[in-house]
Amino acid sequence: MPPSASSSAELSEWRARRILSSTTFLLLVAILLFGASWPVVKLAMVTTSASPLWLAAVRSCLACVTLIIFRGGRLVRPSRQDMPALLAVGVLQLTIFFLLCHLSLRFVPAGQTAILSNAALIWVVPLAALLRQKEPLLRWCAAAVTLAGVVVIVQPWTIEWDDFNKISSYAALLIAAFAWACTIVITRLRSPRLNFVDLLPWSFAISAAILVFIAFVFDTSVRVPLQAWPAAIFNGMVVAPLGTLCLLEISRRLSSMVSAISFMAIPLTGVVLGKLMLGEVINAELMIGGLLIASGIVVASRS
Repeated sequence: MPPSASSSAELSEWRARRILSSTTFLLLVAILLFGASWPVVKLAMVTTSASPLWLAAVRSCLACVTLIIFRGGRLVRPSRQDMPALLAVGVLQLTIFFLLCHLSLRFVPAGQTAILSNAALIWVVPLAALLRQKEPLLRWCAAAVTLAGVVVIVQPWTIEWDDFNKISSYAALLIAAFAWACTIVITRLRSPRLNFVDLLPWSFAISAAILVFIAFVFDTSVRVPLQAWPAAIFNGMVVAPLGTLCLLEISRRLSSMVSAISFMAIPLTGVVLGKLMLGEVINAELMIGGLLIASGIVVASRS
């Protein structure tokens, strides 16, 4: 017999609650994993003198192996249509972005790294304009607000300009955000045939090959001390594969605006954990700058 209207409504409500609870769980997992990532890496560098180059290389290697095992060794071969997105994610985001963030962590607090690395919006809108894509005025305003947040956090008026390490680290974070912005623009213009879950193992493989080569060339002593391996395993086998899959699934389920608002909890978590794990200072400038960047992303998503 066909189910009654009341039982169908109850079933639909039960399914909706189940989807909501699972989405909330995935979001919390992603926030905690990515929020803890930079403080954990910073702690490994501070306490064990681990090489940032090798930590980044090991991250991609372990993530690639973990994803292949997770898929039971079954990989979908990408086509020519997938190449732009595959290379953008593998080279720009998983290689350049994370390499520059790892290098910056030596001289920049983990909380600032978590926030500034999420400021890709300041580059996305101008890049889209250069490619002759019409961006609404509200999105330009959002980029300006995000840039104001970056300025408040970096406070260029207080920087000692002879401090090369600090200046180069902030510059590296802005370049990292630029690499992420290029990834966004490229994947928007050249959408892949495969979904990103199928592309991730290949992208991590490309990233692992490049990063291992760079590490061998510029840091011949493979410096990942035994004490640093828990951090390397956490980032490579948990955060990178599991956290990324959670973000992809959340983006599929939620609207872009809700996703953007939700993902801003990640740098906030990084700031809080940086305070708890490393004793980093949470000052007014960091809070105001973080709120400005978050506001810019929300406004851009809403537009």
